[in-house]
Amino acid sequence: MSGKKTRNLKARLAELEFFKGVSGEQLDLFCANAVETAHQPGEVIVSERQKVRGFFLLVSGRAKMFKTSARGREQTLYFFSPGEPFCLCSAFHAEHSPASVAVLEPSSIVSLSMSAFESIAGQDPALLFNIVRVLSTRLRQSMELIESLSLREIPQRVAAYLSHLPRTGDARIHLPMTHRELSKIIGVTPEALSRTLRRMADLGMLTVKGRAIAVLDEQGLADCMDNGL
Repeated sequence: MSGKKTRNLKARLAELEFFKGVSGEQLDLFCANAVETAHQPGEVIVSERQKVRGFFLLVSGRAKMFKTSARGREQTLYFFSPGEPFCLCSAFHAEHSPASVAVLEPSSIVSLSMSAFESIAGQDPALLFNIVRVLSTRLRQSMELIESLSLREIPQRVAAYLSHLPRTGDARIHLPMTHRELSKIIGVTPEALSRTLRRMADLGMLTVKGRAIAVLDEQGLADCMDNGL
């Protein structure tokens, strides 16, 4: 990677939460060894059961991790935002990827060979500590998703998922995915999701305009998460 491109990438990576605490020298080494690629919506970056040995990080755009059944049914497991690494399972173990990763919008991804990443991380543990933080967060989110899918009815699943999304100052939520993608991650049909959101809106709990959701009744949403509609 040329000096100019390295400087440009370094400036963009330095703004990401994942590189918090990483020294300038270590970031220089990371950029010098990184390969940046551009991807379009629908492009599969890693396929399930593909052997992958490397470090991948989403610089910009959005991507999803998903599994597909033998009958073609898709279950979304996780959505990646800028600054999030992926394929960590296969990166640290010489095994196949447990799921696929696909891009949802125009995105930029950087990758490093595992040998280069291990060499850089070995000089300063900041990157490894940040990976532990990422994995801890994903473990907690996975436990919450398992609870929602196995123990809760559809309205409870929807309320639980919405309750964990970040809000703006006026209690608005901007869904980071389409309604169809949301239905996949909480394990319901798009039609069932639409009916549930309409019912919540009829009860004065929220309003829905595309991906924009305004929460009007926080207590009602909390009660729905525990008891359903």
